[in-house]
Amino acid sequence: MKTSLPLLRVSLIWIVTNIVVAGIFLLVASNTWVEPELADVPGASGGAGVVWFVTAVPVAAVATLLNFAALVWALVVRIKHGIWPANSAAWLGLLVWLAAIVFDNSRHGA
Repeated sequence: MKTSLPLLRVSLIWIVTNIVVAGIFLLVASNTWVEPELADVPGASGGAGVVWFVTAVPVAAVATLLNFAALVWALVVRIKHGIWPANSAAWLGLLVWLAAIVFDNSRHGA
């Protein structure tokens, strides 16, 4: 199979894109984080959950759709040409998002 980009380059693009978008997610989500001194006070976040859902969730949803589309593209290339267009390092994008979500959840308080 002749690919337009080497496997490592495709994987790097995939990983870097996920890191950038996860960073954007955290930047947007940080507007709803509770101050550390109020983290254990029930109800201290007020309406932050609604704001988080309206601002941060769409970023995560778009990233999920784009990652799913990339996975479908990889499957199509695999079926047509018999080779994955990215190496296994591309799965690090999943770890990036797991870390971003865990970090975000740790900042929302009680």
